[in-house]
Amino acid sequence: MIEAPRESVQNFAGTRLASAGGVGVNCETAVAAATKRVLIVEDDQVLARIYWKKLITEGYAVEVAPDGLKGVEMAQSYRPDLIVLDLMLPGLNGVQVLERLRRDPATQQLPVILFTNQFMGDLLATARKSGATKILNKTENSPATLAKEIGGLIGESIHPSTMPVAVTEAPAETPDQRFYRQAPEHAAELRRLLDAFLVRGNGDLSRLMALLQRVRAVGEVATAAEFALTAHLAGAIANFLQALNDDPHAITASARHTATKAVQCLAALVQFPEQPTHCDFSGVSVLAVDDDLVALRLASNALAHVRLRTESISNPLTARQRVAEKTFNLILLDIEMPGLDGMQLCKQLREFPANANTPVVFVTGVDDFDRRETALAHGADDLIAKPYLAAELSVKALTYLLTARG
Repeated sequence: MIEAPRESVQNFAGTRLASAGGVGVNCETAVAAATKRVLIVEDDQVLARIYWKKLITEGYAVEVAPDGLKGVEMAQSYRPDLIVLDLMLPGLNGVQVLERLRRDPATQQLPVILFTNQFMGDLLATARKSGATKILNKTENSPATLAKEIGGLIGESIHPSTMPVAVTEAPAETPDQRFYRQAPEHAAELRRLLDAFLVRGNGDLSRLMALLQRVRAVGEVATAAEFALTAHLAGAIANFLQALNDDPHAITASARHTATKAVQCLAALVQFPEQPTHCDFSGVSVLAVDDDLVALRLASNALAHVRLRTESISNPLTARQRVAEKTFNLILLDIEMPGLDGMQLCKQLREFPANANTPVVFVTGVDDFDRRETALAHGADDLIAKPYLAAELSVKALTYLLTARG
């Protein structure tokens, strides 16, 4: 998360907040009138302000805790009807906060929405077991969506139109203006930190973490601005980088190559002049061809995490007939297959107009990139080496789909 100085943390509701222009808003009357209370536990105060503002305008009384320990304390003193809890927090992380809340009879049944960028991994599984009512990904859910989810769990509070005071003063800078202002800096930093990561020292993960933090920051500002496609890609890349940090042995030549292409794609997308506000992959079709049924299932599950549908075929001869009939947006091919190997199939599918220009990625058991040039010579666009992290395949697929779309 983006660190905020502790001295800058303020109590958002029930106090007078100064805007950039020096105009204060007294929320005491609104808070007193609200029938439902929400506690946001979030250390990024810019994001906390955005969530706070949206929920206040929906009629909820809202307080913000800047870290996990303060969140536990305020759950006791503020007595909220619901808690919005970030997963990655200083002091106590979201899982530790959840565990403390569920041990206390007073908060055992309190609805808790885990709101995070970490949409895969062991920590989320632990959070579910610890009693999270719902888990939402920041990069996939806007403040408006969060407000809707809260309403579904605890009902509506006092409606904004009946609030006794106005609390929606125009901010000095809207989220989309902030995104565009910061875009050049984010793009430059992404490229700089990527270069630093690629030349990292043996066992030094600090540069990987620096890159991860910047990718998360891009995802957060994109989410706040409701630029869904940029937020979606940033979330997938952050998940991949986090997985590499958790398992440094997975930082292979293949993983580094995937990270390079993905971060470069994100840096370019950040500076795109017209940011997409929707992230719809319903019309995107991916074909995976592998004689190993387990490998096909793993590939399909990995792509499902980033909302991609996969058609899986285990027989390469059947796959050859399929690519002659249907146009795919991306094709994943195993190299070592009986009857017709991946390189032969790739060379043949290039002769079919339907997939002559479709991106093709070889998925192979080769541990290094010695065969990469050979793969490219047979018409493939890239190669990913087994064993790979599921998050790597997800990011690889997204990168090629976005690049192909221009």
